[in-house]
Formats: sequence, structure tokens, C-alpha cells
Amino acid sequence: MVENIRDPLLYRSTELTEEAALHEELTALFAQCGADVTPETFHTLAYRTIVFHLAVIQALSSGTVAGQLGEGSVPDGVKYAAALLGATYVAFFFV
Repeated sequence: MVENIRDPLLYRSTELTEEAALHEELTALFAQCGADVTPETFHTLAYRTIVFHLAVIQALSSGTVAGQLGEGSVPDGVKYAAALLGATYVAFFFV
């Protein structure tokens, strides 16, 4: 009866999962490039960069629309876009 019981630690696979292999490859690549970044930090920085660029696009678009609606012409939206870009910069780098 005891011989029918398997110990999961003895029979587990020693192969790396695809995610673990990718994690090791990224860590090796960062070390080779001399970057002091882990894959987790890299993903955080990538998402932060994407959201920042989206906020910049939103600020430019909203400023242009605000100039058209408020002042009557698109070139007048430059001052609104500049104000929104400033707010975006402050929100991402100082808050």
C-alpha cells in the first residue's frame, strides 16, 4: 500500500516553465547590457511609459478641441494644450 503513494517532490518536472525561462532570459539580457533592472521593474516602467504617452496625446487632443470650442479656432488651442501638457508632466514626474 505504501508503494502506491507517490511523493510529488520526487516526480515533479525539472524543466522550466515558459514564463520562468523568459524571466531568466530577460534577467540575463539586462545583466549583459549592464542595466540594473529586474523584469518586474521593466514591466512597471513600460506600462508607466505607455500611460504617459497616452496622457500626452490626450492633452494635445483635448487642448485642440478646447481651443476650437472656447476661442473658435484650432490654433488658439495651443495655449490649452500647453497647459494640459504641463499638468501631465507635473502629474507624472512630481506626484
